[in-house]
Amino acid sequence: MSFVLNRGISHFIPVVALIFAATYFQVTGFSQVTQGPILRAPSVVVEAPQLKADASGVTQLAFEQDTPITGLGWDALSHGVAGLNISSSGAGSYGSLFALRGLSNTPYFSDPAVTVYFGDIPLASSFMNPTSLLGFVSSSVYRGPQQESLFGRVGEGGVIVMNQALGMSQAGGVVSLLGGNHSARSAEVESWTGATATADSIVSVGYTSRAGYISNTLLGQRVDNQEQSTLSTRTRWRPNSTTEISFQLLESRIRDGAQPLVPLSGPLFSVSRVVEGVTDINSLGAALKGVFNTTHGKLTTVTSYTDWGMDPYSNYLVLPPALDSTIHQKQKTWNEELHYALFPTDGFTGQVGAWFSDAKTDEYLVRTIYTYIPYQTTSYAIKSKTMAVFGQLGYTLSPGWELIAGLRLESNVKDFSRAEKIPNPALGLTSSGTYNAFLPKLELKRTIDQDTNATLSISTGAKPGGFSGFTEVLSLSPFAAEHTQAFEAGIDHSVNKGEFTFALRAYDYLIKNYQIERSFSVPAYIVANAPKAHSLGGELEVSYHPASAWTVTGVLGITDITLTQFNDPLTGINYSGDRAPYAPTYNANLDITYHPHQGFFAGVDASATGKTYYNEQQSSRYAQNAYMLLNAKLGYDTDRYQIFVFSSNITNEGYYALIIPGVGHGVPGAPVTVGAQLTLKY
Repeated sequence: MSFVLNRGISHFIPVVALIFAATYFQVTGFSQVTQGPILRAPSVVVEAPQLKADASGVTQLAFEQDTPITGLGWDALSHGVAGLNISSSGAGSYGSLFALRGLSNTPYFSDPAVTVYFGDIPLASSFMNPTSLLGFVSSSVYRGPQQESLFGRVGEGGVIVMNQALGMSQAGGVVSLLGGNHSARSAEVESWTGATATADSIVSVGYTSRAGYISNTLLGQRVDNQEQSTLSTRTRWRPNSTTEISFQLLESRIRDGAQPLVPLSGPLFSVSRVVEGVTDINSLGAALKGVFNTTHGKLTTVTSYTDWGMDPYSNYLVLPPALDSTIHQKQKTWNEELHYALFPTDGFTGQVGAWFSDAKTDEYLVRTIYTYIPYQTTSYAIKSKTMAVFGQLGYTLSPGWELIAGLRLESNVKDFSRAEKIPNPALGLTSSGTYNAFLPKLELKRTIDQDTNATLSISTGAKPGGFSGFTEVLSLSPFAAEHTQAFEAGIDHSVNKGEFTFALRAYDYLIKNYQIERSFSVPAYIVANAPKAHSLGGELEVSYHPASAWTVTGVLGITDITLTQFNDPLTGINYSGDRAPYAPTYNANLDITYHPHQGFFAGVDASATGKTYYNEQQSSRYAQNAYMLLNAKLGYDTDRYQIFVFSSNITNEGYYALIIPGVGHGVPGAPVTVGAQLTLKY
């Protein structure tokens, strides 16, 4: 099968052709396909553990209705999943870091190590991730390079899939309203049709805003005001018992103030500077999906498109010199993803897939001194095309034993061009790179009994190389692809039909050409490669459901990631043996919730994050020490409405959510917040 990938409607030709061709297939009964189990319908609270985890490294996390609208963000996911850390930049997801088991994107120039699917829409870069998760009811986190044989767009660290609600038994909806301190105002309207034999649909519209946490004492204004609106829809059509066609649309609009950056030597929530900035981001995603049952298996094909633009992002940093920085950036991608899963037969299971992606990223940067003296004007463009075939085959060796062999063949081609007007018009660069990957895996699964499973795997993952857009040293612009050899083991166990469950895992990653981004000399941001790195760690995820209204969950992830070989490419200083940046030493969470079907409910959770370095020098100035956050909620629930009050960071813990060494600034974590939310169900 060939993929047609031109601009406009021609991108949908392969899917449309498959839809019409499917009516001629010899078929069997139809069953739904989704990329992750849905743990609750949006109209009810499910009395079940929020956390579900298995031995192979998959965690399911539900967002219940008693989660505040303002809490439906990446922090909730980061705190509730062992081994995952998300350092939020405060400017959408531009500059945010997503690290899983020590494997991370770099702030600006590398491909993500942890890719994200919003339903059927895969996002090409970490900066494209919406900051609000409104419209999605759960997440599925797939860890490690072993996922390379399962997904079209995939990172060596793993894949996060955000799931929409499916299979509503009848039409209904919810309206949620929230108010709180810092002038917080949020609203969400979600409505769905009942599932019929032929069609169903769901739509979610959300809005959230707040005043800034940071005050500019010189200008007498708040710095980081935030305002976001989101739209998420999905419609499914079943023309016959063996075919399902769906269309998904996702739109986000961010109109924030300046990125909440404060000097590391000053107070967390106060700055003094003569100019403030803005962050305006618009994003659009769409996916057309077809699912067809054939005689021997299930065919799934998805055509998706994303259009992301930041226009502009501007801020003013008192460095010396004081710089006013304005960035315009956009990215557009077209993707084709194909899966064919064989029905199990004679002890065999299997699936194959193909992936094609065409992406273009453009960025234009202007920096001035004291808002009017030209300092730097640079632009760059990257065109990236990725093709891959992947799949895996499983065989039952004997009762309770299964051996799975997988493989991914991938080729990524990048064309890079850079032009500088100030300070050196001669610093132009045109280059290209091809990054091929051969990624096998072998996994042994053991079903010990109906409540206990164990896995052991060896796999290989890769993250393409690329080009740094802003370095003044052109020889340092290209950086190599990153490769990971992974050894993983795990066991899961359930007691008394899920009353108590746990998953315990260990991993050992040998990493070649580990990608590190930093500013060696302002304004030259580059990505450097550490020839060797090593990530070693373990995870424990526990769920306890002692009674119908009680749920206790706990997670603990420990990560020891070391640069076993690395020299500064400019100074030659040896940093071998230092801890790699972006990944905390541990993360942990304990959540206790009492929530009967009706009546009063309450919950409390505590999350702890270990020490995190943001440069490879292990500098105390650019490190966030361990900290703990405490949250609580209290409310009343009925079949028709729910009302509750909540507080986050009750102890008003001061910490940095992100540190940017190159400019000596950090993004402070949110202070104590309180609020109330009302949800009406219809």
